[in-house]
Amino acid sequence: MTNVIKHKFFYPHPPEAIWEYLTRSDLMELWLMKNDFQPVVGHDFQFRTDPIPALDFDGIFYCKVLEVVPFKKLSYSWKSGPGDGQITLDSVVTWKLKPKIKAQTCSWSTVVLQRRKT
Repeated sequence: MTNVIKHKFFYPHPPEAIWEYLTRSDLMELWLMKNDFQPVVGHDFQFRTDPIPALDFDGIFYCKVLEVVPFKKLSYSWKSGPGDGQITLDSVVTWKLKPKIKAQTCSWSTVVLQRRKT
């Protein structure tokens, strides 16, 4: 069974500005977590935060860039677990950017988190 969480956000900025915050490691760290992200398909990277042992979470999200369509779509795997290489969460995050029809200075962003079978 696949679980999907889908959110739609509106930003009063053009897709190019939002894209910077989705694809530049230093800007991603400002709103998400420390990381070694690069917008290159196949690039393995990690998001790092404090561990939460009660949730079997070692503080590391193991990710791989799956798709990059500049200013339109970004997708990466999102895996985590209690440590020692054990993965208990296997998901895919997909960001889709679309300019608002009447104004190129505003954008809709849809983020989809899809849990894969483990």
